[in-house]
Amino acid sequence: MFRTTFIITLIMLVPLAYAAEERVFEGPWNNRRTGSSGTMICTASEVSPGQWKAAFRGMFQGTPFEYQVDFKSSASRSGNELLGTTTIDGQQYQWKGTLRASQLRGQYQATNGWNGEFTLNETAASRRNAPMSVEPESIEEVAIKPIISNGDHLLFVGGNFMANDGGIYNYLEVALRKRGIDITHESIIAADKSLNEMVTREVGEAMMSSKVDVIVITSGDPKVMKQFATKIKDSEKRLVVFMTWEEKHPGNRATVPQYTTATRKAVRTMRQLEKETGATIIPAAVLYHDLITSPPDGMPRIDYLWRKDDINQNAVGTMANALLMSAMLTGESPAGLNFDLPPFIVGQRLQDEPELRLTRELREMIQYRAWAVAQSWTKGKTQLE
Repeated sequence: MFRTTFIITLIMLVPLAYAAEERVFEGPWNNRRTGSSGTMICTASEVSPGQWKAAFRGMFQGTPFEYQVDFKSSASRSGNELLGTTTIDGQQYQWKGTLRASQLRGQYQATNGWNGEFTLNETAASRRNAPMSVEPESIEEVAIKPIISNGDHLLFVGGNFMANDGGIYNYLEVALRKRGIDITHESIIAADKSLNEMVTREVGEAMMSSKVDVIVITSGDPKVMKQFATKIKDSEKRLVVFMTWEEKHPGNRATVPQYTTATRKAVRTMRQLEKETGATIIPAAVLYHDLITSPPDGMPRIDYLWRKDDINQNAVGTMANALLMSAMLTGESPAGLNFDLPPFIVGQRLQDEPELRLTRELREMIQYRAWAVAQSWTKGKTQLE
């Protein structure tokens, strides 16, 4: 259990203003006594005048935190003023805060000497249904049939491409919860093994368990993918194939033309599998190709979705996968899915890859591009076909 008193206190400090819809704030905090600091995100909704419910997420000394908190606010001529006391772990905290325009500022002092402040700026563009700061081209949308329901249990079968940097299943769970869909999941992960090597008794028994509703497998040999489809053919279980990227990509032993040719071949294979089995395809390879051949501004290297000089995705790549998977499973755009799991704290540099920073604009761009790929795949005509 997370034991850091400071973080809990910081959550109790944040001032919130009158609003009728969800608001999102983000920015730095610090603890002057311990010398600790980080970035925090607050998502808040006013449930009645002056009464708020909020969620706070961030990292403290390498440990993630997330809390649900109730608040009271009072209006003044210059904005909203907050003042109060609270006791946490036997320590009394005095705090005060202000909200003026769209900036939240707060200071706190505890009886054990801990003290600090924070400054959080409202990110209007990160609210769902608010205009994106990156304006996308219009998409002529088609309906994507949802294949997942509230209460479903998912089984993930694969390797590093599923499990790296927090695991796509963990990010998907949070993303779906944002859509009002609660799932449970389990995974059978074999590092550095192909799908062929996952055809085992253990996997077969897990697939046929009565509690499993949806099976998500990593793409691989077409014959093996068809084996998975055949095994559940006479059941009500649904098969999802996570179409992964080419191991040889720009930045790792391939030129862009070579990467494009290989990805086109993979698309043809997946289309055939889709036709023959009815499996739902998550075309992550198509999204990666789109994001690599037409990258957002400011990327430090062409292979920014992968760990440097590696075939495995980094945190940005995992986020892209989860956004696309959410779109294909729910039939809804991932715009506004601003979930945060370590190291996904907006504004921070990625763990182990300090040259990369997850910005609001990058996240919004990937949300839009994931939806565009989901739409083009559903229409049967991607840029690679």
